[in-house]
This record gives sequence, C-alpha cells and structure tokens, in this order.
Amino acid sequence: MGVPAKLVKGTRIGGITTFSSYQLEFNLIFTGVVGGWSNILHITATGGNCCNQGDRLPGIWAFSGTTRLHIRTASGASGNDGCDPTQQIGLNKMTAVKVMVMSNWQIQVFFDKKKVCDYTMKGALYPEGKPASSYVSDPWYPASNAVVTDVKYTKLAPVPTLKPTAFPTGYPTSYGEFSPMVPMQLKQGLKLGDIKTHENYQLTYLRYQVQWRRIRMVECHSHDCYR
Repeated sequence: MGVPAKLVKGTRIGGITTFSSYQLEFNLIFTGVVGGWSNILHITATGGNCCNQGDRLPGIWAFSGTTRLHIRTASGASGNDGCDPTQQIGLNKMTAVKVMVMSNWQIQVFFDKKKVCDYTMKGALYPEGKPASSYVSDPWYPASNAVVTDVKYTKLAPVPTLKPTAFPTGYPTSYGEFSPMVPMQLKQGLKLGDIKTHENYQLTYLRYQVQWRRIRMVECHSHDCYR
C-alpha cells in the first residue's frame, strides 16, 4: 500500500489479510480542515463502517475543524475501541504517523517517532487471517483535506509474556523494566539488576505494610538500582 494519494472519498487502494497485532505507518500532510468528521484511512474486514467487530482495523479520522486524529480499532470489548491523541498535526507539514496494536491489548500512536497516545484496550484483539479492504479515504465520510503517502501495514510480533519465577531469578524484563509478576522476598542489599535512568518515569508496585519496618527503598547510583 505504498501509494501517494490526495484523499478522495471512497478510494479503495487494495485488499489485505488482517493481523491480530499490527503496525500501520503512513505519512500525512494536512492542507486544510473540514467541518464535521472527515476520514483519512479505513481498513474494514466486514465491508461496514461501524461498530461491529472488524468494521475498523483501524479507521482514522480528523475531528471536526481540526487536524486532531480519531483512531479506532476492534477489541473484544468494542468494535470501536482506540486511542485519540490530544496533539494536533501542523498544516502543510509532513508527519510520520505510526499506530501499533499489540498482543497485550495496548494501542500506541506515534507522530514522528514521538509517542502521543497510549491506551490498554478492554478485550481480545480481532482474529488474524481475515480478508479486508483498505480505503484512503472511506465511502462513509467526507475525505479529510490531506495527502497520504507510503502506507504500510505489517504484523507485530507478540509481546513477551512474563511469568512468575522463584526468588531470586528473573528480575529485568526485555524492556529495561522490572516485572510486577516476580514475587520478591525482602532481603537487605538485594540488587534486582541494572537499568537506564529516565528523566520521566513511572514506578508501580504493591506494598504490604509491616509495622516499624522499612518496606521499600529505591536508590540509584550510576546505572545500579536497588529496592
């Protein structure tokens, strides 16, 4: 689907076979805005618009009068699940858009390699191996005032599933994080592993309160991190 296209309503650019977890990439240039919903790209395995399973795999629209994207895909909870970035795209500027729907039910959206949306959907992904049609743009909405180029739809490898392990093995994950599923018996001076520090980070854990005891401490020196 590496086709340049000034968006025209109802333009089918080809057929594909669906992947349960997938990555969709394309370059997008907005040349103006449209009043009301306007469509950019739509993959449907049913031939329908919304909101049955397989109608949107994904569908991508612009909000009325803006260049903000509305990104919808199917999950077990909804045929219209998804993630909508709050950041708008600049006019007359090429933006590399990437949508990742992963086997752990996460959907992530990137503009020029910067993550702009991240959401965990509430149900299993749409099955793999179904025939689908790709539109740039679809027959149900006016076309966005935009140009799309270099559309690529590819399969994503499954996200590794972390399983509990017996203490004291299995600390860091492949993402440089620590698995929340590994049971930890407290021991003075226990080192879990090496990580890279981040200016912005999120630390999540379950804490069990023990009176007069210090349960958890994080100290980072160089790239060593202790709990």
